[in-house]
Amino acid sequence: AAPRSELLHRIRPRGGSSFWDGCARSGSHQVALSLLAVACVGLLERCCFSQTAFSMLGRASWAEIEKPPVMNSPVFSLATLGPDGKTNMNILTYASPVGIRPCRVWAISLYRGTKSHENFVARKTGVLQLMREQHKELIFLLGGQSGRDLDKAAGCADRGFGWRQGPGQDEELLLPGCEAYYRIVLDGALFNAGDHDVAMCRLERVFKEASEGGSGSSDADGG
Repeated sequence: AAPRSELLHRIRPRGGSSFWDGCARSGSHQVALSLLAVACVGLLERCCFSQTAFSMLGRASWAEIEKPPVMNSPVFSLATLGPDGKTNMNILTYASPVGIRPCRVWAISLYRGTKSHENFVARKTGVLQLMREQHKELIFLLGGQSGRDLDKAAGCADRGFGWRQGPGQDEELLLPGCEAYYRIVLDGALFNAGDHDVAMCRLERVFKEASEGGSGSSDADGG
């Protein structure tokens, strides 16, 4: 009879053959069955331990909720230009950076049928304005009403936030006092999101009012 070490070596699969093929060639069915029995015992011990450990952890109870919790998300206003050259603004919370290299990419979601959606799709660019708490009086004016029905620029001016010319000529007017301003450009097709369309956008520039301190602007790779 062959030594045990040699026998185990002989039943090891070779050249892609299965374990049982190796056993058949060596005639070592008894050894193979013994090894299989040992493996099964080990597997049963693991299963028993896992179930015991699971029972020690206890079972949690779960319940559906009617509404998801309110999230503390940044609030933006998207400034866009219409075909008449006039600025429109909305309130936008569906906005987030989603990529860094080779260029910074943002995703925004626009409600269909609005002037902001129409303007952004037509010109493929706009300015995201990161609002501050001081702008809270503008939320309903910019986000709860349509620019087709009232003059949002006049409404903001009446509340002490008259729109100002941005850093470039023939560009959107901007809200004063925002934390930062993000020039975004549509990059590709829109994605259907039910009553919204999701736009993947390239971030071209980030800037702020010089009176707020700092350099006043940065390119898209700088932050």
